[in-house]
Amino acid sequence: MLVELADRADVGCEPPWVDGGRPPAPGDPDYASYLDYCAYEARRDAFWSAHAAGPVLPVDAPIDLTAARSDAELVWEVADADRLENAAYGAKCRAVSNLALRKLRDPDADYDPEYLRRSVEAELGCLLKLSPAAVQNLCHVAMELTRRYPKTFAALERGEVNRVQVQAIVDEGADLDVAQASRLEDAVLPEARERGGRSFRDRVRREVKAIDADAVRKREKRAKEERCVYIRPEYDGMATLCLFMPEDEAKRIFRALKDKVHADRAVQKEQAAEAPLVIPRRR
Repeated sequence: MLVELADRADVGCEPPWVDGGRPPAPGDPDYASYLDYCAYEARRDAFWSAHAAGPVLPVDAPIDLTAARSDAELVWEVADADRLENAAYGAKCRAVSNLALRKLRDPDADYDPEYLRRSVEAELGCLLKLSPAAVQNLCHVAMELTRRYPKTFAALERGEVNRVQVQAIVDEGADLDVAQASRLEDAVLPEARERGGRSFRDRVRREVKAIDADAVRKREKRAKEERCVYIRPEYDGMATLCLFMPEDEAKRIFRALKDKVHADRAVQKEQAAEAPLVIPRRR
């Protein structure tokens, strides 16, 4: 099968030393890049030579180009896939928001926001096979992005932020007004590419506190009212005991449990050391 490849100069990848210049010599600034370029060309030529010598494939057969790409190209492919995944989540949130807004604006329906919200959540839950809590959060995030965080929504649709970062902004900025939410976006979005997970959430929390300390106190008060204890079943007959409570109380309980475990282990080691040596009787 004959495969036509675009010339490197046509796609803007032609090295500067190829266009009428001599290849860099040892000691030149571009010499290391020149060696990388030669290695890439050799790997590319070897791939296509092996492909040409292989069995004839159907015209529409896909070609696995993995061997023809460098490690850096594969890393960038991972980054591109991650960006597309973020953008796909943004597209999902946009569709959810459009659906919810259409339901709320339907003049033929009785205007009961709570009923309409539950109707949308039930429909999406059946479609996406999500739990009630998961689909409720999806709808909440989509509507918050639409109403209060348009810059974050645009960045998500471009794939520049991920769902964890979006969730942090929505959660931590729950008690901000629209103007304060805009200030929050301007402060934290430029750092989204450099931070992730807990680091980004901590950064958002600090910014919310700087914008409106009362909003932080409201969230802490509401969280204390939601404290609870529950069990989450796990595999192999195990379970996880979960305690949602104020941090200082949780730390005291953890330290008490840790001290008790260490004390029990010390007693067990002491008892094992003092146990008489038992020599099995030979038969």
